[in-house]
Amino acid sequence: MSPIRQEVAIKKVQRASYNILPLHASGAIPAIMELPEIRVAVKALRDLDNLPKIRRVDGSSMFGTSGTSAHDLLDWLGLVFGFQKGNVENQREHLIFLLANIDGRDRNQEEYTQLSNRTVTKLKDKVFQNYLSWCKYLRTDSEFPNAATQQLELLYIGLYFLIWGEASNIRFMPECLCYIFHKMAQKLNGIVHGNEPTHHGEETFLKDVVTPIYQLMRKEAGRNKNGHASHSKWGNYDDLNEYFWSRECLDQKWPMQHDIDTSVPTEGMHTKDEAMLIIAWSPLGSISAVFHPDVFRSVLSIFITAALLNFLQATLDLVLSWKAWGSLQYTQIIRYLLKFAVAAAWVPRLYVGRGMHEGMFSLFKYTLFWILLLISKLAFSYYVEISPLVEPTKQIMDLRVGYEWHQIFPNLKHNLGIVISIWAPIVLDGSNRKNIAKFFNVWNAFISSLRLEDLISNSEKDLLLVPSSSDGKEISVVQWPPFLLASKIPTALGMAKDFKGKDDAGLFNKIKYDDYMSSAVIECYQTLKVILRDLLVEEEGKEFVKLIDKKVDASINSGKFLNNFQMSELPQLNNKLERLLNLLKEKRDNTGPQDVVAHRRQIIKVVQDMMEIIAQDIIINDEEIAACWNAVKDRIKYGIFNVNLDLLKNESWGEKVVRLHLLLSVKESAINVPMNLDARRRITFFANSLFMKMPHTPQVRKMLSFSVLTPYYKEEVLYSEEELNKKNEDGISTLFYLRKIYPDEWNNFREREFIKDGDSLEGHMDAVRHWVSYRAQTLSRTVRGMMYYRKALQRQGLLDMAENQDILGGHASHAPEKSYHDQLSQAVADMKFTYVVSCQVFGMQQKSTDIRDKNSYQNIVKLLLKYPSLRVAYIDEVEDTTDEKTEKVYYSVLVKGDEGCAKEIYRIKLPGPPTAIGEGKPENQNHAIIFTRGEALQTIDMNQDNYLEEAFKIRNVLAEFLEPHHGPRLPTILGLREHIFTGRLRLSQHPSVIFILKQR
Repeated sequence: MSPIRQEVAIKKVQRASYNILPLHASGAIPAIMELPEIRVAVKALRDLDNLPKIRRVDGSSMFGTSGTSAHDLLDWLGLVFGFQKGNVENQREHLIFLLANIDGRDRNQEEYTQLSNRTVTKLKDKVFQNYLSWCKYLRTDSEFPNAATQQLELLYIGLYFLIWGEASNIRFMPECLCYIFHKMAQKLNGIVHGNEPTHHGEETFLKDVVTPIYQLMRKEAGRNKNGHASHSKWGNYDDLNEYFWSRECLDQKWPMQHDIDTSVPTEGMHTKDEAMLIIAWSPLGSISAVFHPDVFRSVLSIFITAALLNFLQATLDLVLSWKAWGSLQYTQIIRYLLKFAVAAAWVPRLYVGRGMHEGMFSLFKYTLFWILLLISKLAFSYYVEISPLVEPTKQIMDLRVGYEWHQIFPNLKHNLGIVISIWAPIVLDGSNRKNIAKFFNVWNAFISSLRLEDLISNSEKDLLLVPSSSDGKEISVVQWPPFLLASKIPTALGMAKDFKGKDDAGLFNKIKYDDYMSSAVIECYQTLKVILRDLLVEEEGKEFVKLIDKKVDASINSGKFLNNFQMSELPQLNNKLERLLNLLKEKRDNTGPQDVVAHRRQIIKVVQDMMEIIAQDIIINDEEIAACWNAVKDRIKYGIFNVNLDLLKNESWGEKVVRLHLLLSVKESAINVPMNLDARRRITFFANSLFMKMPHTPQVRKMLSFSVLTPYYKEEVLYSEEELNKKNEDGISTLFYLRKIYPDEWNNFREREFIKDGDSLEGHMDAVRHWVSYRAQTLSRTVRGMMYYRKALQRQGLLDMAENQDILGGHASHAPEKSYHDQLSQAVADMKFTYVVSCQVFGMQQKSTDIRDKNSYQNIVKLLLKYPSLRVAYIDEVEDTTDEKTEKVYYSVLVKGDEGCAKEIYRIKLPGPPTAIGEGKPENQNHAIIFTRGEALQTIDMNQDNYLEEAFKIRNVLAEFLEPHHGPRLPTILGLREHIFTGRLRLSQHPSVIFILKQR
């Protein structure tokens, strides 16, 4: 290749779309490429030293590094074995992430330059665990070289992933994959030990290895006649895979041919033929023989076996004679039990583990286990769960009480008492203020998500939030959520005003008796000092405030506070302070200069009134204060109480104003906050779950990486305006219906969107469409929920890296420009989490002329642009003309949102339509699974959701896979609790709800 063509090729690579890792991008280095674990993984894969040169079929040398056009080990494998370019690029990134995550988890140092050998060994042991078991079962040696170097181990790992990434439907046959790897590893061994590698075309592996096996599977699947044929007439994945459990597969010609014989049963006798044969074979030889007991039992063995009937008979004997057991002899009871045990043993012998290659002793243990399990479960269910509830249930049913289920929660008093009681231990558990601030940061994100989901109002949000800008220097106490401190200040003011006597300890002890009240009083006083200090411009005004503070501290320390301060005047001061805070909360961004001047004068006037009340009415007989006030009063006209209105634009300072106003103005208990049932349930569950026994929380960079995969076909993505207003047979539209069953959430939505009563929804239809779609079973709802994982990991990663001043100083309110830590936390989140939605017909929807399909396509693209880390996989169907013959070709394609459209990242050709074999949903998942990343995979259906507060616990969830629970083996499957969110919907209005309720 000429230098000019080579340069053009390099530039084309640099401009090509990438998935997560910009391995070939030019310009500034992205943060993710600066992570040491990524750098060393890339470096290890690019080690091509000592690999044999690849030559063309004609014997000429390939161009490029070391006589090849390969840039790393996967490129080299792709050229040698003929893997597709899209597959090589996809698995390169996949392997880099696996190596980086394992390596980073085992490192303590921040910087390093070499990939650990232990990392490669760990990954190799995990990847080839099934392959080694397969070799052991077939009594054949594995194809791993002895004393392999890191480079060789990576070659074999890379080979397996490239096979897996292009295997299509064969991925459902794990032992077949072992067989393919075994044969190809033999060739790799030969190359490693001196055979010269030959370059193969890009689709050689697909044509020579995958397609013959796929065609066989498709042929077998075609015999099932859409599920109507007997299973004895055709073979499924398991039947075909069973062939690769025998040594016969090792004797097959490589590559396998289209006419391979896997001994799949294709002919069988109909059930009716078997029955007629039994009757004809009987001594009587006529149709009446069916009524003979022996013949009847034989015929039944074809349909419902006699063993099952015997088991049923033994069970009925036990149940019906239960009350007579007291009069039975011991031997009779033993006979009943033995009869039941033998009958039960024979049933599992026929139905449990049929076709498994197990010895009699293993089968006996297996059968005995299930018998004991079933007996124990039934006995426990009856005696512990059912029997004790019968009598109370009868009594309850005899009562005549009228209530609706949804009234139970609202009528309970102190519904958040449990939250209040456990909030204190959460933060007091550790005296480290940094840990408290970290938890508050997470708590605020949780509450903010409730507001964005319209489960709480603005006022409820303010009551539930905690300050994000407290460093412990200005405020000395823990700043609890305002709903815990509601009414504490008005109550304390009333106690102080009505207190009789001059003993400071009496009043202070009454206030300190309530920890929350004590915290509220201290916080309000210290916050007021901060606000006035920042608000006043002139030093004279600031000095007067400092003098008042000095007198307060001196009086408290000397025990003469009640002697020096008049408590009865505090309500008057409180009213002025509330007035000041209301003025400071007002936004005057779009007003003219005259309004700004008037606003400033109002604030200055209230500040002067407050100083006057303190100096003349509250402080008693203090000559220094009186003299200072007289001097200040004469200079008021010179603006010594002038204020800095620029502070009103400062978010952190404004947060202090809002919080102080809440503490002063909320005079009733906030025990019913929030009012929404879902919000209460989620807050209570989240707070309770923090006290569950769970694995230690690792840092984000040390956690297991994972992906979420969601299969999607043609379900609703986002409701259109027409669908919102379309009326059913009862004249009720979807929007009207949801507004009626979610009235509080609709009001919260209107408040968030600034929609007043009587206002048209015309300019808010996009927001309305999302509000409705987030309350139905739509793809938009599922994607929003799953993307909470990334939001949670990014915030937690930021907290892992942030220093004390970042967290305690209000990092949540930082400027919009991205700091280094912001970019790094995003990079770590990308390394740990991937979300792929397998939109099977996305390509068809793009080409379709149907309005609904077009809208679905456009709405999915909008999701890709809204969530840049979201990926969509789909099956693309293209007509290809070869030798004047047109045929359909199928591809697995991955796209992302970029530059306002869906941009293709990877394209991998398939041996045929993947959904032509098996069932739609698993095939849809299977074709897209190659685009997932990480060490764990969560499969989520399109009608499921997620919460931000639960996403914060994903590190602990994944840590379960690293801790043995029962025995030495680590868990491999983990189930999570679900909440059925469709329970409030009426089935006639949303018929799709029936499926989800039955499914759960």
